[in-house]
Amino acid sequence: MKTKQSGLQRMGPFHETLTPNGLLVRGVVMVTYVLDDPNHPSVLETGDDGRDPVSVYCDVLVYSNKRGLHSHYLTKVPVLQDRGGLHDGRIWKPKATTIDVTESPVDPNTGTLVGNLDGDHVLIGFMDDAMNQPIILGGVPHPSHDVGNLEKPKGHRRGLIVADGHPDFWKHHGTFYGIDTNGDFLVDTTFGNDGEINADGTEADPPTDGKGAQKHSLPQDAEARTEWFDMVDPTAPVSKSYQSIKKDSYELSLNDVAVFLKLLVSALELKLDGGATLKAEGNDADAILTLGNGVKSAIIAEAWETFFDGSFKTWVVGHTHPTGVGPSGYPAESGTFPAYSSSGATSTKLLFPDG
Repeated sequence: MKTKQSGLQRMGPFHETLTPNGLLVRGVVMVTYVLDDPNHPSVLETGDDGRDPVSVYCDVLVYSNKRGLHSHYLTKVPVLQDRGGLHDGRIWKPKATTIDVTESPVDPNTGTLVGNLDGDHVLIGFMDDAMNQPIILGGVPHPSHDVGNLEKPKGHRRGLIVADGHPDFWKHHGTFYGIDTNGDFLVDTTFGNDGEINADGTEADPPTDGKGAQKHSLPQDAEARTEWFDMVDPTAPVSKSYQSIKKDSYELSLNDVAVFLKLLVSALELKLDGGATLKAEGNDADAILTLGNGVKSAIIAEAWETFFDGSFKTWVVGHTHPTGVGPSGYPAESGTFPAYSSSGATSTKLLFPDG
């Protein structure tokens, strides 16, 4: 990081550079650089040993009142990460300023009211006790945080009140997850958005375009399993009940309790190999079960019984032969042959494929 920071000037002839001596400053992020940005330091230059931090970098407008810090703009400042292993770690990409909610132009040379900028506010320290090696240590609560969110439930706002208890939530782009004061683990994507902020600084409205989806990706032979333990003996090694989902199967085991599955959806559909297999829809008297393409219908037993024991049986029993017995010619009909009414005996609620 050989770029000399603007305004971090020498103190005088008796000091080579101004040393920070533990100085911490705060600022708002103006520009963020990632690896494929042509202005990222890993593209522009390397350090003396060729191993500068491969990190996210930011330009920061500083609003500290510390004397001697003549300029208030730091460029190419690396971001300290919680963890930064070879392959493991968490990447924090600070949000760069995109709007000034007062609609004033953002100009680092003339300044602006930093609390109205939508960029992340950060705390900056200095590595190796050198003023030309600043590093972003973490985030500082935004002066305008929770604008428009004060009436939302906890998790959808960052500020806490006494009634919220002691939750631990992580929020990003309208989605939050974490543990509430009762120890419940929550995942809430009902306000999920793409990070675009309204002109007045508020978050986007609840999505109606599919944003906020929840997706779980596993290797194809892995198992997704939810277990319920008998808390009378929480040390028991095996749960009494579980739900298991694999690539080719679903299993629900609830021991010693009644199984009751309630799906609050308009239809439940099972497809194998992309084709229609089983579909259940409606409820109560309007419930319909369709197997396959459902081009054939089942016979309703009660309607068939009414037909068979009624007009059909009457017709069969009522006919007579000319001599009374035997093959002595056509029988005298007892009336018109009863027509089978498919509309009365054919089910519209249970359907099968042809064949």
